[in-house]
Amino acid sequence: MVWDYSDKTKQLFMDAVHGKPGTHMGEIEDPDGLGEHGSLACGDAMRFTFRVRRHPTDPTKDVITDARYLTFGCTSAIAASEAMCALIEQGELTPIDALKITNDDIVEFLEGLPRQKIHCSVMGAEALEAAVFNWAQRRGVDLAKLGIDMHAEEQSEGRIVCKCFSLSENYIRRKIRELN
Repeated sequence: MVWDYSDKTKQLFMDAVHGKPGTHMGEIEDPDGLGEHGSLACGDAMRFTFRVRRHPTDPTKDVITDARYLTFGCTSAIAASEAMCALIEQGELTPIDALKITNDDIVEFLEGLPRQKIHCSVMGAEALEAAVFNWAQRRGVDLAKLGIDMHAEEQSEGRIVCKCFSLSENYIRRKIRELN
């Protein structure tokens, strides 16, 4: 099947796989934040790492200066990973501000994705969330005190139906509603 990708999506993919300077494919050694989402056993997987410029007294003011990814997946997955890193770096975001990036932002940056490939943008947003949680643990940031409870959803999700991705039925239903 041939997918109808935007020119921007195709260019981001080609630049990334050819290692064009300024692209983000790769991994940061000793990162400040590391998150993973997906499973090689089921097809798509992503590892997302970032480095911050540390604020001397307030870790909530750390700014992400470098973002990298390793993505096992299709054109959409790689382009979406590239888009997410670009959005983060261009915005000079704190890890907490980066949580505001949604899969819709990624799709918009790519100038659209085929409907059947929207899930690729969700993978990036999920890996980003895991990396921010990891950063918060390392830096001693209590996300709950900031009104961010990243595990409340997980605890109320219910029965796991996709063991490869550790996704619950409620989570899948919610994501389908969000994407429609």
